[in-house]
Amino acid sequence: MSAAPTRSGRRARRALAAAAAAAAALAAPAAAQAATYSVAVGGGTCGGEDTTCESLNAAAGAVAPGDAVQVAPGTYDEAPTFAVPGVTISGTGTAADVIVTGTITFAGSGPTASVLERLVVAPTAVGAPAVGVTGSAGVAVRDAFLISAAGAGMAIAGGTGNEIARSVLLSGAAGGRAVDVQVNTTPVNLVLSSSILAGGDQGTGLSVRTGVNTSLPGTAAPATVIARHVTIAGSATAIALDASAAAAAPLGRPVGSISATVTDSIVHGAAPTAANSGLLGLSPPNSATVAFTRTDRTTPGEQLFVNPGRRNYHLRADAPVIDKGQVTPGDSPTDVDGQPREAGAASDLGADEFVNTPPTAAIAITTPTPRSNQPVTLDASGSTDREAGSGGGIVQYRWNFGDGTGETTSSPTVTHTYRESGTAVVQLVVVDRQGAASAVATAPIRVFDGSAPAVTVSRPRPNQSIRLVTRTRRTVTRNGVRRAVTTRKRTRIRFRGAARDPSGVAAVYLSVQRLTPRGARCAWLHPRRGVLRRACDRPLLFRVAVRNGRWAYNVARRIRLAAGTYRVSAYGTDRNGAFGNTAATRNRIVLFKLVR
Repeated sequence: MSAAPTRSGRRARRALAAAAAAAAALAAPAAAQAATYSVAVGGGTCGGEDTTCESLNAAAGAVAPGDAVQVAPGTYDEAPTFAVPGVTISGTGTAADVIVTGTITFAGSGPTASVLERLVVAPTAVGAPAVGVTGSAGVAVRDAFLISAAGAGMAIAGGTGNEIARSVLLSGAAGGRAVDVQVNTTPVNLVLSSSILAGGDQGTGLSVRTGVNTSLPGTAAPATVIARHVTIAGSATAIALDASAAAAAPLGRPVGSISATVTDSIVHGAAPTAANSGLLGLSPPNSATVAFTRTDRTTPGEQLFVNPGRRNYHLRADAPVIDKGQVTPGDSPTDVDGQPREAGAASDLGADEFVNTPPTAAIAITTPTPRSNQPVTLDASGSTDREAGSGGGIVQYRWNFGDGTGETTSSPTVTHTYRESGTAVVQLVVVDRQGAASAVATAPIRVFDGSAPAVTVSRPRPNQSIRLVTRTRRTVTRNGVRRAVTTRKRTRIRFRGAARDPSGVAAVYLSVQRLTPRGARCAWLHPRRGVLRRACDRPLLFRVAVRNGRWAYNVARRIRLAAGTYRVSAYGTDRNGAFGNTAATRNRIVLFKLVR
């Protein structure tokens, strides 16, 4: 048995090990440091120490594995090929800020895939794919738009590190493929997450074929597809797997099989598969299989998407696939728009995670001059909800009128009567169909005095009888003879009264009606034309003089009123425009008689 090492011996061995590690580090060759290239119009020729490039083509010729390329916003009319693996090409803004109008090809071979992110690639050449992969390294496409008018959004002929995450891939050709995978003798792996694939209406969302251009049996490579939270729609065929051309060697093993798994997705369209059946007793068959888990394949697009006819595959607010999914290992933490993958009780199926946007409240006071004790109309028709046309919409209006009262309505207009004049602040919160409430909208309101003046009649007195003719008797002496003389003078009819209002009295109006037998037309006094006959429900009002809270009117001398019973009614308008009379009835409507 060997003796246990002493404390000093352990210290010596640790020191020796540290020295050896330091010596090894000094002896090792220095690793090449990755470079970051910038691409912008006018950047000049790049290479070596110069990392400022004028084009993507220049950057593609200068980069080494592990380098990064930062692309400034702009439109680049070029079709670069990156021949080395492990290069990261990034737009410096959002995807829409950087547009490339030619195919970007990734031809690098090696263990590390390249990365393409935050770009729009939309080639103008007929039939050209937006992105092509020919090398064994592959490429990870993230937060990008790949659009081809007549070709594939992405054409993959190699690569085990291919990935499409949070991206939209479209083909505009009638028979176009959004993603076209053609496998020769190099295996292809593809992982899709939170992405939208839409081929032509008679085309295919995802097409995978093996055994393409393989002349020797047994040389076809396999293909594997893993899709999580993808939306494949708008094409007659959603997924097509074809391994029929991948023939095994005689007495060999199966080759060129295709395996696809799809989870938590929306896949609309046919999903045909074709395998090579082999030769009985000579070569084995291969397989082409697709497995769907928690995937919607039957709900009509109009019930799921905002506008499928215009290729807007965002979820409607009432889509039945909301909260029907799960988040599994390898899932993108965000959806195709970069929003959290779980916005509700659970994740949604498909690329888009529906995130309800709260509505916006707006108030309009439509009554031109709000007055107290009179209905005021408030209108919230200007309130908006972004999802109103796609399963959302405002369903509740919560009003606070600013005077201590409130009301909740289901329609945007409401009337409210303020009991007092003054200023108030109306508040409104609107709630959408999904239960989201808006921020509080406010609108100041000035309520004017809405009470009409109090106008009273003091002359004539109630039920007073007034003689039409005044007789005066007096004694006169003429030629020494005294005698009594009677003079007759027509009485001038006078009306008097008072008017008051907190905001001031602007005008006083009278109507003077001679009461007539039931059924006859009414007789109304006109201040210039005398008594007029007109319908009893059309009173004739005329304005009288008012000053310092007193009003007065004298019937013109030329107008001769007949004997009978009359009714005088008084009205007023205040300086805020309120019309009527708030005085007691007995003080504002007076009956009187004119007698001979």
